[in-house]
Amino acid sequence: MRKFDALGLHLAEFQGEIFEKSVDRYDCSSLIFLRRFMHSEYSYVLDKASVNTLFDAEAAFQSIEKEFGPTSYGKVKYSKNAMYWLGYIYRYICYTREIGTKKAFKLMGPKELISHYYVYHTQSEEWVIARILEIKNKDEGYLDKNINLKRLMLENYIKRGIIKLDK
Repeated sequence: MRKFDALGLHLAEFQGEIFEKSVDRYDCSSLIFLRRFMHSEYSYVLDKASVNTLFDAEAAFQSIEKEFGPTSYGKVKYSKNAMYWLGYIYRYICYTREIGTKKAFKLMGPKELISHYYVYHTQSEEWVIARILEIKNKDEGYLDKNINLKRLMLENYIKRGIIKLDK
């Protein structure tokens, strides 16, 4: 796992800005924009970004528009704050876990992540990731020690017959 340093923070804030500005820029639904972003060449640029990468939201939009063309499909738009949070969280996951955008979207889909926005948006990124993975019943090595300890205790209690699960 990579440390969330100044470059990671800059990337997360930049992607949050792109997602936030997409609400006003596009007539399509937020999910359509997110799907296009996930499959765009520009997301790959952010996956491989370095200190020398030029960050420009307008260039990002032009790249996505050139690649996919215009669309007005769908009408459901998320709030600007929610879109910023989505962008930030996705880039945080990509940067710290050193995974690509597509893998992050597969790990936590936009509908799933947005469903947690109002409850989780004030929490730390690591806490959010751990809770969502816990809900999904996945242990990708991202869960904190307390959750892993609780699972080990439960498994031990089941083996010893202290707790019985209904089948």
